[in-house]
Amino acid sequence: MTTQESRKRIRDEDEDMDLIVIVIGFIMIVVGAWYGLKYRVNEVTWNEYERALTRATWMETLKNNRICREQLRLDIRCFEKLCHILQSKGGLLTTRNVTVKEIVALFLHILAHDLKNRTIQAIFARSGETVSRQFHMVLRSILKIGKYYIKQVNETTSFAEDNKWKWFEVILI
Repeated sequence: MTTQESRKRIRDEDEDMDLIVIVIGFIMIVVGAWYGLKYRVNEVTWNEYERALTRATWMETLKNNRICREQLRLDIRCFEKLCHILQSKGGLLTTRNVTVKEIVALFLHILAHDLKNRTIQAIFARSGETVSRQFHMVLRSILKIGKYYIKQVNETTSFAEDNKWKWFEVILI
């Protein structure tokens, strides 16, 4: 066998191998697509009624004093008072789709349990954009009412003479 014939034979074998690889790849793609269609977990779709029912059920559970304390770290009376204060003094408004109580509950639930946006989306059946926007609305309202409830430091008070403060630097603001 000459070198030309052996080169031609090797080239033919390479072409056959390429064809086999292409056919096997195609078969794997077809089987994978079929398997995906048949066994894939379909995304949960929510209709508006189910979403509203989920929110209403969750908000209804907050009417139990123990559950309200566990979820929001406030009892019902304090929660409702906070909602009223944020609405009257903080300027928090009910939007077309979200009530003040739901917005404040969302905010407190995030703070109480250090939850992520995605977790709150599932609990309240709201979009991530809505969760973020409502959280920031409550935060702005909290900052507005801070001047009514947070006592400002008296700058003339000095603890320099008090023996227990001698280890700390004097910081002038």
